[in-house]
Amino acid sequence: MTYHPNYGHLGGHPRNGGGFRGDNRFPTRQDRPFRRDGAPEQSPGHTAGTEEAKQLLGGALFPLCDSPSLRLDKFVTVGNKMKLREIRAVVSLHNRIKPKAPAFVPHSSFRTFIGTLRSNLIVNQAGGVLENAGISIHPHFNVPVLPGSAVKGVARHAAWLQWCAEKDPARKSDLAGRIARTFGYPTRSDTLDKALNAANTAEQSGSVSFMAAYPCNESGEAAPATLAVDILTPHGGNDWTDPVPNPFPVVAKGTSFKFAVGPAGPEGAQCVEDAVRWLQKGLTEGGLGAKTAAGYGAFKIAGVESTEPKKTYTLRLISPAFLRGAEEDEGTLRESSLRGVLRYWWRVVFGSVLSERDLKKLETIIWGGTGKPPMASQIVVRLVPKKQTAVFSFDKESVARQLPSSFQSKRFDKRQNRTVITAPGLAYASYGMDDSGRRRKVIEPGAEWTLEVIFHPRNGMEANVLAVHMDLALKALCTFGGVGAKSRKGFGSLDCGKSFNLEDEDVWPAVVNAVTPFGMTPAPDKADAYSMLSEGMCNISVRLGTKSPWAAVDRIGFALQSTAASLKHDARKAATGLPRKIHGPLKDKLLRHQTWETHQNPVDLQSEGAVKNIPRFASPLFVHVSSGENGMLKVNAIAFSSGLVRPESVSREVLGAYLENLKNILSETNWAANIRIRRPIHTS
Repeated sequence: MTYHPNYGHLGGHPRNGGGFRGDNRFPTRQDRPFRRDGAPEQSPGHTAGTEEAKQLLGGALFPLCDSPSLRLDKFVTVGNKMKLREIRAVVSLHNRIKPKAPAFVPHSSFRTFIGTLRSNLIVNQAGGVLENAGISIHPHFNVPVLPGSAVKGVARHAAWLQWCAEKDPARKSDLAGRIARTFGYPTRSDTLDKALNAANTAEQSGSVSFMAAYPCNESGEAAPATLAVDILTPHGGNDWTDPVPNPFPVVAKGTSFKFAVGPAGPEGAQCVEDAVRWLQKGLTEGGLGAKTAAGYGAFKIAGVESTEPKKTYTLRLISPAFLRGAEEDEGTLRESSLRGVLRYWWRVVFGSVLSERDLKKLETIIWGGTGKPPMASQIVVRLVPKKQTAVFSFDKESVARQLPSSFQSKRFDKRQNRTVITAPGLAYASYGMDDSGRRRKVIEPGAEWTLEVIFHPRNGMEANVLAVHMDLALKALCTFGGVGAKSRKGFGSLDCGKSFNLEDEDVWPAVVNAVTPFGMTPAPDKADAYSMLSEGMCNISVRLGTKSPWAAVDRIGFALQSTAASLKHDARKAATGLPRKIHGPLKDKLLRHQTWETHQNPVDLQSEGAVKNIPRFASPLFVHVSSGENGMLKVNAIAFSSGLVRPESVSREVLGAYLENLKNILSETNWAANIRIRRPIHTS
């Protein structure tokens, strides 16, 4: 049964079999709970059974429903912006009652092992009333369950990858036969089935059973799992699509599951060992569930080491970062977020030498896509925390008090009845991070992670070619980009020990050589707007006289603010991003320094370029703080002028002014020596 706040009961009457019959809900057109203009009205179409069910469950929000699976799949209040609240309710209910599955004792012929999640797990992302719910909860036991079909799919995929990678014809043929005996034939893999058909393999069912996996403890005994709320925010692959956050429930990392594999036929006993090995390989190297390429669903199993081709990097946080996923992991760098920015900078690098059509095609081949047919990613990223630093609520006034006096500004706040010390540059660069009623968490510089990149080459591709793509994307990110909020203003800058040197003669030949194995011809003259080789791209690099990242982001903000102030009433500043206003700031109301002769009502700037009717256009100016010689910092900035929002000549002029002002201010700043920012303490 589903209840909608405007449309009432969305199922049949509970006393007539539960199905929708005729017009039980709305006997007449006039009874429908909406008006011609679309405004909701109180629905008179609720049946007595619906009201009775609502009362038994405690009202429209169902507080007395003590079944997480029922709450997730049936009793849901749907409506505008209700999804996150409903997911929170399911997660809170499950973690409060802590259900456990009955103890499962497999037959002695079954092989069992325990796998522990090293990252959050998404299962059944398209089930239940909440579309893309993201989790499968057992209807009777109310625990997250990994269906046997999903477990078998992981093992079969790992076996198929091994078959694809095998070069020796004899071993490849033998491996194909073992896969057919274990999982059945046809296998639903076109290439493998063609090979088996050529060998006159008879149709057969699989000889191995894969049982559903349930949460357990380290000893394999049934134990409660922990659920959490997670979120993904797709950006559409560009800077003007309005991102829509998509929340979903997950099984939290650290939860263990018990897997059981056993014979299902006469040949099963001979195939169990292969099945277990493939399953363990798939769980540790690929993962289970959705979004495994972004690090979700990865397991660690005692005694099992990955043999998949991979590369490791050390990432270090250079400037403070505002990182935020779901509520529980605010202040954590997540694989999905890192993968998103890596993919972004990969597009910038390879979009410099490919046409837009070829770039999208190559992106789908390497990073995966949801087209027809869908294609899995050949690059999987995973993060392992190596060194942690403090995570605290950001207070720009507390930081400003510790910056040099020349960076500070004082004003008397009548509401607080005290003198407030601010750093205008820091306030501008971090706008919104502590002004919305809830301070954002910030990570202090110095945190480190180990980045593991696993390659899944297909169709004869070599892992070393994929590694070149990863190297170039990571170096571009660690030279010009960042992670988290305000990353284009210097926050969240990372260092990987390598940089993307635009003046290096070997850089672009390496980019070209990386696309030719895919049968693509470089065409820099057809590159998109964000090209590092276009005349509209400009960049600067400035060495600073400070080791303090907080001082650096303050001066960056100060330079950006002063340039924006010079364009206060100039519509050309739309080239630096939308939404943006000019004039005002208040409508039909003056500030102290304004007069009616000079006041103009605020105007929302609109796009006048190639991309029309867009509510958002992210800044094409990227500022990055990086480590320099003797511990001193330096700033790299790059700007991509284009005709997307304003004519390219206007865009180039405006962005050039930003870079010139940034360079001058950073070069002329009288940096105070040995600036050390302690953990900010909230001011009252």
